[in-house]
Amino acid sequence: MKMQILRSCTILLILFFFNMLNAQKPSIPKELKLGSSIHIETNDGNDFMGTLIFMDSVLVRIKTEKLGELSIKKIDIKVIESIQEIQVHGGAYWYENPNAGRYLFAPSAYNLKEGEGYYQNIWVFMNQVSYGFTDHFTCGLGIVPLFLFGRESAQYSPMWVTPKFLFGNGERKFNFSIGAIAFFVPFGGDETRGTAGILYGLGTYGNRNNNLSIGLGWGFARSQGDGLWGKRPTVNISGMYRLSKSSYLVTENWFTAFGEGDFVSNVNVISGAYRYAGKHASIDLGLFSPISNENEGFFALPWLGVTLPFGKSLSKK
Repeated sequence: MKMQILRSCTILLILFFFNMLNAQKPSIPKELKLGSSIHIETNDGNDFMGTLIFMDSVLVRIKTEKLGELSIKKIDIKVIESIQEIQVHGGAYWYENPNAGRYLFAPSAYNLKEGEGYYQNIWVFMNQVSYGFTDHFTCGLGIVPLFLFGRESAQYSPMWVTPKFLFGNGERKFNFSIGAIAFFVPFGGDETRGTAGILYGLGTYGNRNNNLSIGLGWGFARSQGDGLWGKRPTVNISGMYRLSKSSYLVTENWFTAFGEGDFVSNVNVISGAYRYAGKHASIDLGLFSPISNENEGFFALPWLGVTLPFGKSLSKK
């Protein structure tokens, strides 16, 4: 059983990085038409934005607002893409938000597009790779590699899988997704064998730069053939606001309760962070605070996360 899980994880990782290498080859989008607003990045790092007025197998010609008409050889083009109104601010081009599908850890309803992916690291130990298998289906695989500290620790190394399905094309004001976060310990013995997690549905209102998400989920646990569902839902409320080309404010908040009758305990987590998102990496710096009805005081813990995009997401920036 352990070997099957290891083989499956290895195959997934190979597929992720094989597609990453293939997807980084720049190409000319088929949907580009004369009159389209486009963004071009050349191999020497220059950016141009304008209207497409001519294109053949050798040249691309655009009309820019400040430089007039420019002809650029296709061989010199690193990235060429159509742009939307949301990506133009004060006459400057803002590349598409590379982290629209997630907040700090929780997802938004937006998915990765087919061929896009990212590697996320939280405080060194939490590692996750996510990949867009289609425009509608994204799946992630994560691990805390306690096996690095010896065989005894290996049996407690948790892994998790995060499938998510998007309804629609993700371009509406309101988008809806369903998904799951499932945790398991593949290297453990009978005492750690089992699966726990949450099944959820969530809606996101806004756009890929500025949005608010509300999710509702039910926890589950399964061990040695016995299954258990939570009696109370978990609520997630998260939001994102883009300050500039590469700066964001992010908040992620969880609200849940455990127990019955007079022994119900509310366990909530609130957080806020500043995100710098460049072309090839993003960094989250923030604070999160666990709050319950049994706590008498307030305290906050630091949050540090790094995300590295790969695949088609790189060729679009």
